[in-house]
Amino acid sequence: MKMMTEVTAFLYIGICLICFVFLSKLIAIELILVPQVAFAGLIMIEKIESLLQPLANLRITNGYNPLFKDTVPLPPRLSILFYQGQFLSNFNACLAFIILPIIIGLVMLAIGKVRKSKNVLHYSYRTLKEWSFSVLLIFQFQFTISFGIDFIYGNTMMGKAIGGILFVGLLVLLVLLFKRPLNFGEFKSYFRSEPRYLNHYIIVVFFRVFLALDLIFLSENRACGFVALGLSGVYTLFLIIARPYLNNIRPIINMVFTMGFLAIESIYKMNFYSQDAEFMTSYLPLFIEAGLLVLLLINVIFMIMEIRSKYKKNQLNDYQKNEDDSFDL
Repeated sequence: MKMMTEVTAFLYIGICLICFVFLSKLIAIELILVPQVAFAGLIMIEKIESLLQPLANLRITNGYNPLFKDTVPLPPRLSILFYQGQFLSNFNACLAFIILPIIIGLVMLAIGKVRKSKNVLHYSYRTLKEWSFSVLLIFQFQFTISFGIDFIYGNTMMGKAIGGILFVGLLVLLVLLFKRPLNFGEFKSYFRSEPRYLNHYIIVVFFRVFLALDLIFLSENRACGFVALGLSGVYTLFLIIARPYLNNIRPIINMVFTMGFLAIESIYKMNFYSQDAEFMTSYLPLFIEAGLLVLLLINVIFMIMEIRSKYKKNQLNDYQKNEDDSFDL
């Protein structure tokens, strides 16, 4: 079971990385969130039994952060999931990935200004907006959880400062998404053309942040899972009714699976001391493991459909270009 969970986690990382770089950043961002939430949902379970322990291997989907260690005492439900007390102990190496597109974008911006190249300036703005926003969202769930742990247990000024800077950066990008939408790429093109839908990712970001904050700040409360389910349910209902995406099936399916994992973990938390505890301990990992693999397969199908759609669009553009050239002759 441990090896299967590790394989599942690395399959998610590998497929999402390929999708992020070569196909669609948005699809990758929304897919990787599901195992991240499934892992974070374990925080609310008071005691992780041996059969549940393999699920802790999903932590790698949050990024690789091995640089720092600390000795801040934490509740077992956090320490057994390899969390530590200070922000930088939970989120360090991934900071480099967040800073990288900003540095690249600023360098390209300087080159574009010096050479007065509109093409270079275009790519610099896109790097600073779409790529910076995308990378920040990949790690948003982990840095929000890390900020919450530091706030409750670590209480370090450095953690608060870095976490605060990341949140400010996220808010700045949301303001730019609303006020300066050009060069945000998929965060605009994947949605319906009405203004209220083009700004949909503002809602997405707030949903993700509140979900993470609930899982860490209310984790000791028996209602934690149901608050998470409530937030997820409201957002899923909004997707079904408003249908903001050009293709709404994929994000709805992702949210239904996310709610399923949270429901399983919430039921386990509520029934830990009941007669159902042994049953839940035995089958919880299997339910989540099977669900993650099924969801990954479904998203791979959607990725293939996306490739076909882009291929047909490129063929149509080439055909129209050739027609225009023939007309000019």
